Amino acid sequence: PQAFYNHLIKFNSTLGHVLIYSPEMSSTQNICKNLASMNVLPHGSLIVTDSQISGRGRGSNTWDSPQGCLMFSMNIRVPKNKTHCLVVIQYVVAMAVVQGIRNVLHVDDPVHIKIK
Repeated sequence: PQAFYNHLIKFNSTLGHVLIYSPEMSSTQNICKNLASMNVLPHGSLIVTDSQISGRGRGSNTWDSPQGCLMFSMNIRVPKNKTHCLVVIQYVVAMAVVQGIRNVLHVDDPVHIKIK
């Protein structure tokens, strides 16, 4: 965890400073949504698990989350006049995750990653 936080400090990021982790959760999205609705989850908070029992996403989509998948939700507060940007944000985050994996693995070739 310390390397994670040191990396955030290096980039002066507001994202990821609150990290909630459990080996198993019902759904990172449900936890994120519930805590955000109580106003106890700051902007940029990250919810991470190894296994989801009831994985779900935007629009109440559900899926199985087998061991080994990267499962997380992030609380991002967007001004009401910018909500049209939400769809773009999820794709930018997905591309950043893929690029981060490539950087960690030190590969330039396509990495076989499925984004759901």
